[in-house]
Amino acid sequence: MADEDFVPAAGSRTKLLIKPFYCFPVVNLLNSVRTQESEEASGRRMICPGIRALVVDDEPMNLMVAEGIFRDYQMEVRTAGSGREAIRICEEEDFDLVFLDHMMPEMDGVETLKQLRRVRPDADHLFTAIAFTANAISGAKEMFLREGFDEFLSKPIEDLELERVLRKVLTKAQIRYVEEGSVQEAAPEAEREPVGEVREAAREDAVAAEEAPADREDEMARLEKAGISTASGLMYCRRDRNFYLQLLEKFVQESGRRMDEIESLYGQGEYDGYCIQVHALKSTAKMIGADGLSETAKNMEDAAKRKDAEYLHANHERLLAEYREAVEKIRDAAGIEADTGDGDEDGENAGAAAEISAEELLERLQQLKQSLETFELDQAQKQIEELDGTVCQGKPVRKMLREVSREVEEFEFESAGGRVEQMIRSVKGGETHED
Repeated sequence: MADEDFVPAAGSRTKLLIKPFYCFPVVNLLNSVRTQESEEASGRRMICPGIRALVVDDEPMNLMVAEGIFRDYQMEVRTAGSGREAIRICEEEDFDLVFLDHMMPEMDGVETLKQLRRVRPDADHLFTAIAFTANAISGAKEMFLREGFDEFLSKPIEDLELERVLRKVLTKAQIRYVEEGSVQEAAPEAEREPVGEVREAAREDAVAAEEAPADREDEMARLEKAGISTASGLMYCRRDRNFYLQLLEKFVQESGRRMDEIESLYGQGEYDGYCIQVHALKSTAKMIGADGLSETAKNMEDAAKRKDAEYLHANHERLLAEYREAVEKIRDAAGIEADTGDGDEDGENAGAAAEISAEELLERLQQLKQSLETFELDQAQKQIEELDGTVCQGKPVRKMLREVSREVEEFEFESAGGRVEQMIRSVKGGETHED
């Protein structure tokens, strides 16, 4: 047993158990030792070449990490940002493994799996369904099995737990063990997903980073002084420092959108949506080592599940303040440039923007949704541009459209349409709430 920053000596056959000592990782370790082909695998690492995996999660950071990890096992990986997108992909392609996030807006992992079973009645023979969850609580496994999943995997992903699941759901013929360091990353696909490019770029930067170890150590030291557990973050990034820094940058970039959504859902009293957003924050904060923020988000998630309005009211501003503080500390410590895009313009130009009513916003969002459903790219981009300079009930509409615009540019029409549908429901909920 050791702390997260402990590194065993080269060639050591010691099994490492990260503190604190508690039941779940102990069981994983014992299962790993018991089921692993010890003599064959000693000093080697597992790979699963040729296994096709689909990872479904609405949180881009989770997709980044999962894709990077699975590619290290030489799997062929596709990603989807929503249940609807996953269904569309599975209508056209076959997969050995489908990893489904449990908590997603619009269509959660359980509902997505049910829809996949309907769309592909032979799906039981086509893929193994594994639930992703950041709530690895007692009884979770039984619940997922009842809902039709074959296994579940807790987030953030840990090597021992992942390999336990892979050994359970794959055949011996699908798993190989190779000498550590001999594994070549799988050849890039003809059309690599953008998140894969980020991961690949991080790997290419590793050589350059090694030439300036002092600077990198200073970077890590500054993050530690800022209260960020770099050892924890590096563990979830498989000790890849460059990828960890890419992840920190993504956390900062996503913060504006996430805070806007949390604030909007809180204002509307939409507890279910609020719960999903703070659940995602809990997971991503833990992934980068912002443990204090992760714990606060967990408490808010629990309160949202209980519909505890008093607790949420007393602690909502505290959550946002901690979130902003963590983002600023990471930005300063890691040298991440401030976002000079929409955030500043929103404040400066809101007064000059055209005011539209909630009814007009609803109508225009419906038109945008129709354009996305019929894959009319030019029309959708024109509608987004027209809404970009408007304000509804004192709030710039461009804040709501940030992710929609990005996904349209990346031809992710299904996911963009899902976000617009969520906006429509939010606007309708706001009208009801005000009445």
